Amino acid sequence: MNRTIAEGALILAPHGRDAAIAEAMLREAGLEGRCVPDLPALVHSPRSGAGFGIVVEDELRGADLRELASFIADQAEWSDFPFIVLTARGAGLERNPAAVRLLETLGNVTFLERPFHPTTLVSLAHAARRARLRQYDARIRLEAIRAGQERLRVALATGGLGAWTLDPGTRELIASPESKAHFGRGPDETFTYEDLLLSVHPDDRDRRLAAIDASLASGANYNLAYRVLWPDGSLHWVQIDGRREPDARGRSERVVGVSQDITARRRADDYQAALIALGDGLREMTEAADMSFLAGTLHFRDYGSYIDNLKRGELVAIADARLDPRTALNAAAPEAIHARAVFNMPLVDHNDLVALLYLNGKGAREW
Repeated sequence: MNRTIAEGALILAPHGRDAAIAEAMLREAGLEGRCVPDLPALVHSPRSGAGFGIVVEDELRGADLRELASFIADQAEWSDFPFIVLTARGAGLERNPAAVRLLETLGNVTFLERPFHPTTLVSLAHAARRARLRQYDARIRLEAIRAGQERLRVALATGGLGAWTLDPGTRELIASPESKAHFGRGPDETFTYEDLLLSVHPDDRDRRLAAIDASLASGANYNLAYRVLWPDGSLHWVQIDGRREPDARGRSERVVGVSQDITARRRADDYQAALIALGDGLREMTEAADMSFLAGTLHFRDYGSYIDNLKRGELVAIADARLDPRTALNAAAPEAIHARAVFNMPLVDHNDLVALLYLNGKGAREW
């Protein structure tokens, strides 16, 4: 927006010498002003830049003000375009219902009854200009804040982090789209504090609440990893880091923090720990009977068709016997031996299947 034009006045007084006189007064006081021919021009001009408007009331009385009202309603949050309305003699606001309606329509308006002293108009014009310049300063600050917020959002997203804010008093939770995703929600889905509580794994709820209570009581930051259940039933891990922001009296005003999905990291840690434990357990064993447990004779084809994969030396991971096409037709059989989910790693010697590493789960799970 052109700052020079944006500081100047738009003058709507097409009849008589009012416009020329007002423009001359402003020019003599070092203020810029330009006349507009009609109300549509007055509405259009501020959209491309103007400081304030000076309007004769007669031009507004009886006119269709819908477009003007639309312009005022559509202003950016930093903008409150100032108007100076010149009323007729004896038409003060207290005796002028039409002026009251203009006050409701225009919002930021000052009424000046004619005839008026030139210094009064100039004083009001200076005040309107200063108010408009303060609005421009507010716009710059808002733009800087939003640019900073966007940089922070990008930085958080790049690091796989989501931002959240919680009001402990009202229990109002505000979560970024990235944070919602860590709990299995879409960016446009509602995600309340109650939704969050219900998503926490039952075995981790007390531990989570204890950490939050301790943080609120002491003012110390807290970080906690716990399991969450997504709406689709899958299990995930989130890491939560938060701190309280106290008010001027030191009371807790809100809690702010970040979340991160650490499911992959936890699975990798669990996998590594399992390998270490397996190695430690097998290191001192020399007999096959000590290393294995025989569960009797099982006929693989009673439980599905995946034996063909194993014979080819292929790893078999079935998350849900009810859904996997290799087991769906006879899912009751694997479920009867607590094997709704199975993981089979074939051990092949000279192209022959000789043994398996076999894991099973009573419920559905992603391996």
